[in-house]
Amino acid sequence: MVVYFGPMEDVALGKKAEMHLQAAIADRYRFDMTRVWFYQIDDAECRKSIKYNDTDSDIIVLYNRKMTPKVLELAQVDTNTILQMSTIRYVQANPVWN
Repeated sequence: MVVYFGPMEDVALGKKAEMHLQAAIADRYRFDMTRVWFYQIDDAECRKSIKYNDTDSDIIVLYNRKMTPKVLELAQVDTNTILQMSTIRYVQANPVWN
């Protein structure tokens, strides 16, 4: 699950969190069996629960029930980073052995 902690208005083409929208679109059309869920939250109380030091910057958090959440600052990511990190974390949490 990938969560953008910031205003919904920023999740649009040409806006600050455009990469979150583009990653959701790319994931929807590239993957069938293991889709990632994309969410947006603008709730200060929910944000406190992740205990991230910088409360002013918008962040993207990658959640996987088997791993510690990974916090990415919005200024440090792009669409490919989100897709790559979510894929790597899925594979690490769900190894498949032949």
